[in-house]
Amino acid sequence: MTDAKVIQLPFEELLRSARRKLEALSKFEKETTSERNRRQIAAGKALIALREAVEGGAVGELATWWEWFEDNIRIDGISRRTATQYMQIAGDFAPEAKIIELRAKNTERNQKHRASHHVMRETVDKVDKPVTRLFAPKKYPAADDDDALLAQFIDLFKRMSWNCRVRAVKEVRELYQKWHRGED
Repeated sequence: MTDAKVIQLPFEELLRSARRKLEALSKFEKETTSERNRRQIAAGKALIALREAVEGGAVGELATWWEWFEDNIRIDGISRRTATQYMQIAGDFAPEAKIIELRAKNTERNQKHRASHHVMRETVDKVDKPVTRLFAPKKYPAADDDDALLAQFIDLFKRMSWNCRVRAVKEVRELYQKWHRGED
């Protein structure tokens, strides 16, 4: 029975290996989930090995891992947060299960965000009528004074979705320009 030998790669080889694995993650967009998972685990392991080397003094005693990471790992799509996530995955006892857990949490956060930010979008954006019809006299009767009319306008504007607000501003701008040119 022989003991398994741990092969220590030189720091430069560790760095090249980690870069290749991280770049591979950012290049492959159309791949199966299992391939993506395998790449994330491999990248996480490479980052863990790099972190241990940096913290072990391979680049100097004064360098901290995250300072070194920010200065030396510049790959599109690989931020500090992403690197942390890959290292968490690779360092977990069951990396595949960790990936599933993180994806479930991300899905839940996205659903909450979408639900809280797009409540009005479903109702207002589905209106096929021009935005000026939203100012129909049936809903907002003419006000006796300009301040009340402006308050009604602002109230309606606040209730619009972002896209509807943009359309409304464009139409109001056009109406103002026509009025200003005397085409009213």
